[in-house]
Amino acid sequence: MSDRILESLFLDQTLWSDVLEWGVRKGIAQSVLTYIQDPSGRAKLCEQIYTGEYPIEPPHTGYVKKEDGGERTFFINAPLTRMLFHAIYLWLMRHEGSMIHPACLSYHEGIGIGKIVQNVSRQITTLHPQGEPCVVGRKFDIHHYFDTIPRSVIHNALDKVERHHGPSSVIALIGKYYDSDLYYDTRKGKIVESYQGIKQGCAVSSWFANVLLYELDAKLSALGGCYVRYSDDILFVGESYEKATTLLKEELQKIGLSLNEEKQEDIRSDRFVRFLGFDIRGGEITLSEKWVKHFQHQVDEITILNKPLIKQVRRLRKQATEASEKHIQTLAGHAMQRLAKTLYWGNGTYSWGTLVLPIINRADDIRQLNTYCLDALRALYTGRTHLGGLGKPRQGGITRGKGRDVAYNRKATEKWLPQFTPLFAMWQLVGNKWLYRTLVNDLLLAEYPKYPITARQEGVSEEVLNRRYAQHLKSEPDGKKLARFYAKPLEEQEYEDLLFAPSRATTTETLDATLRSFGSFNELAGNHEHWFWQSTEHPELVVLRKWWELEDD
Repeated sequence: MSDRILESLFLDQTLWSDVLEWGVRKGIAQSVLTYIQDPSGRAKLCEQIYTGEYPIEPPHTGYVKKEDGGERTFFINAPLTRMLFHAIYLWLMRHEGSMIHPACLSYHEGIGIGKIVQNVSRQITTLHPQGEPCVVGRKFDIHHYFDTIPRSVIHNALDKVERHHGPSSVIALIGKYYDSDLYYDTRKGKIVESYQGIKQGCAVSSWFANVLLYELDAKLSALGGCYVRYSDDILFVGESYEKATTLLKEELQKIGLSLNEEKQEDIRSDRFVRFLGFDIRGGEITLSEKWVKHFQHQVDEITILNKPLIKQVRRLRKQATEASEKHIQTLAGHAMQRLAKTLYWGNGTYSWGTLVLPIINRADDIRQLNTYCLDALRALYTGRTHLGGLGKPRQGGITRGKGRDVAYNRKATEKWLPQFTPLFAMWQLVGNKWLYRTLVNDLLLAEYPKYPITARQEGVSEEVLNRRYAQHLKSEPDGKKLARFYAKPLEEQEYEDLLFAPSRATTTETLDATLRSFGSFNELAGNHEHWFWQSTEHPELVVLRKWWELEDD
């Protein structure tokens, strides 16, 4: 096979493993995943591309609301084509990374939005540490970037790839796809013909969005200051922001593009500027209105908007018996676990907590979100759901509306507070991933028996206790593997259960903070060599700490 790109694409087993993982996350049909996983399926796919016989159906439209109230149209391909285009996208990002300027940070592996936002905040603070409020930069938006980029610019990028690697049927396939103006309009219910630019929504369009403005990125970066581009969102912080504005307009005009003047905004040291879903004011970072509403929606879906659950709580509340009271607490406990899983665990890799909490730094806003979580959980105890919503004005912190049931719910739950690790605590601990995971595991593994309770259900098995209190602390006895530190009855602890650490003080603080957060362990006296914590609920369950300090190399 003389097609170097095609050969490299289909021989890269790691790439296809990544494609399969991506397909699972995106909910691609099992039949398509099986086809891609099967070597014979990929071989057939490779042959179809090589011979030019791979059929690409016109994409269909999807729609999403934008933060400014408008609507964005994106294009969705058939499942197999989505998988193939994601594979091509990964190949392009890994083999043609030099075509992307370092100032363009969108869709890069290992470069999250949070890092970009924090860097911008640092740059604003550095350029204007103190003094009178003033303009320190400017934010721009390219008008209909994805939809209007000329076809000639697209083909120039594809030609450059082939100059690097030789002619390829893969590039021919991509060129053919972008030369077609056909798509299925889901609202009109028919095939229509209209130019779609780089077809936002297609995986390859993310690569195009990065590479097509390389010359512009290079010239604006040369002005000094802080220049950042994330797809069609551009931000320049520095004294040359006026010059950057002129240069940006000139460079875009050369390729038939323009700025969206309505979204152009000066960056001031004393005012919030919205960038990539966050509001930034100097060193302060908080959520934008869209993120706040998204947060409230996640909480409400599990709590006050869960109509079957609220209906059941109200019915049990009318019974006013001891059994119904315990049943309500169990229902609220299960909802708490679902909320914790949604906010703190997500898909096991990313969650709202891991994406947002490390970035925002306004304590008052965190407290506002935390209070809303607790009020929503209290509503599951009383059945009264008028809480008042969250808001975020453009210039200011997160606000809360007045809900007529809030005061009643708080008073009614004075003796019952949901066992929910506060958002404020998770915000403080998220920087320590081991401690963060431990707290989340404790929330997710907590036992809430079903009611009405029976004698058999009163006890909690030792296996569950051991699993519940497994500590994921960074402890490496041999420097090669991670030793998990389990909590179990004292007489059953073995060598593998001991806690190893290069520094006793550091790890002691981590373990102590963990157990204090649980609120269900008491520290018992011990000597210098070892001591332990004991569960208040299950006295036979202890966490032994015996230290084996590693000698420095």
